[in-house]
Amino acid sequence: MKKKIYILIVLAAFIAASNLLEAKKTADALMHDRYDEKKTLQLLDDIIMDTLTFRPANTHFADSKEGNFRVHYDITGRNAVPSIDEDNNNIPDFIDSVLYYADYINEFYIFDLGYKPFAIDSGSGGSKAFDIYLWELGDDSLDGYGGIYGMSILDKQQIPGSHSSHNSFCVIDDDFSELDSNNGSQTFQTTNGFDALKVTLAHELHHAIQFLYTSEGINAYVFQEMTSVFYENRLFPEIKDYYQYTNKLLLNPDDYPLGTNNALAPYCYGIFFQYLYKKFGDAAIKRVWELGGNGVEHFTALNQVLESYDFSMKEAWEEFVTWMYFTGDRAKGDTLFNDAPELRALAFIDTIDYSPGREEFARMASYEFRAYRVNFPVVPGRTNDTLDILISNPNPKKTNLYSGFTDEVSWMLLNEANSETIPVPNMQYYFKYATDNPENSYKLYSMPGTIPNYIGYAYPNPYKPNESSNVYFPVPEEAFINDNVLLYIYSIDMQPLFCETLKVGISHEDRTTVALHDADRYMKEPGVYIYMVKHKKGKTLGKIAVK
Repeated sequence: MKKKIYILIVLAAFIAASNLLEAKKTADALMHDRYDEKKTLQLLDDIIMDTLTFRPANTHFADSKEGNFRVHYDITGRNAVPSIDEDNNNIPDFIDSVLYYADYINEFYIFDLGYKPFAIDSGSGGSKAFDIYLWELGDDSLDGYGGIYGMSILDKQQIPGSHSSHNSFCVIDDDFSELDSNNGSQTFQTTNGFDALKVTLAHELHHAIQFLYTSEGINAYVFQEMTSVFYENRLFPEIKDYYQYTNKLLLNPDDYPLGTNNALAPYCYGIFFQYLYKKFGDAAIKRVWELGGNGVEHFTALNQVLESYDFSMKEAWEEFVTWMYFTGDRAKGDTLFNDAPELRALAFIDTIDYSPGREEFARMASYEFRAYRVNFPVVPGRTNDTLDILISNPNPKKTNLYSGFTDEVSWMLLNEANSETIPVPNMQYYFKYATDNPENSYKLYSMPGTIPNYIGYAYPNPYKPNESSNVYFPVPEEAFINDNVLLYIYSIDMQPLFCETLKVGISHEDRTTVALHDADRYMKEPGVYIYMVKHKKGKTLGKIAVK
């Protein structure tokens, strides 16, 4: 299984030098804040370069119908592409597919959206077509890192008359096989085969477009990856590969602040560009790159684009964070993010039992957000009142996302009002928020307790993995919200498939259930499965069908 990572090499990786080692050292120096030296050099060492062109030394090539793309490949050896050629045109069908999808993506980016045409380059690949090289990138060649899907590399020379524009080429995996390694990956979903090919081309070819506008800027890498991850799903909405990044962010938002140099954070925030698209359309994203091509730093460009819509970065960030809250079980259909119900619910950095006057502190990076849940005393016969607190640190005055500055915030709940508190909606409590940065913000979501609706069945039943990734199982009536239960899943012949401790929650229509995310990982094949939910005071049993 392949690890879904793209490598973006910027500013003259593979420059003409006296030998390949010097070119590789240059590439490494330009990637110092993303991947360590050993992994970068090993990646480049695995690709055999032509000593004249400094391009991968494949043995064969094929051109697209319009001549916009040249795909380079091997038919034997470690980097061989699948050999099937059902149409007998002497070109492997896999290469025909690469050419077809490259043309399809070119049509969308250039003709539908109006980006600069990029299918022309320096000629180093033997023609003026944009070059795509196929290489075995997906095995475990990067020790302890796992395989990759693709990388984009700039030509040495800047395009004459441009601000900082470059032609480029890309290298992608040779087969996207399920046998490739996923060593060390913590992804929630792994994409292989033609789905992986499609999203990889969508991702890398938009990098090629980005380079035609600009490859410079203190936040260039952030905006490059955010944009390319977004366009994977924009082009191919049926492929949910971006879940692996978005779910990382939803489950651990404090691990991936946008305002740090965490290499994975820009991938995770591709979902922010989905917000921009749904709010303002493709033109807003394209305008960011146009301004970048005129020398405007990316983050400043984004602010200018938002201002043209009478909106601010602070407003956009706060609304985006709200959308992130309404994911998973809290989703309001797909009116916000397209796949909000199927994403993980935004996780709480802490769940706290109410104690009047207890003060909570957080030190937050620029463009970081966190969620807390406060449980209030249980009323017999009802679920407990809860309050969800969402805090964020938009800081539009700091145009360098890697500024390294943090801001301290604190909050507390009281049962009496004073001049520094506001009332909690629908509750007899009061909230106090303190910070030295007026840009910091918060939102309160109060949920008065309800009478639990205990059900005796799992749903959806039958479960259709291609329509949903979540299944909800009934819990014993003795189980309260936030209690731990053990969920077991067995095959029809009672072979154990899943056993894990999970927390009881409230799902649709106040149903008291335990949710299993990514259920298709455990109930993969059509048929009937048996489940048991065990609580210290009881258990439930049942069957669920998978279609």
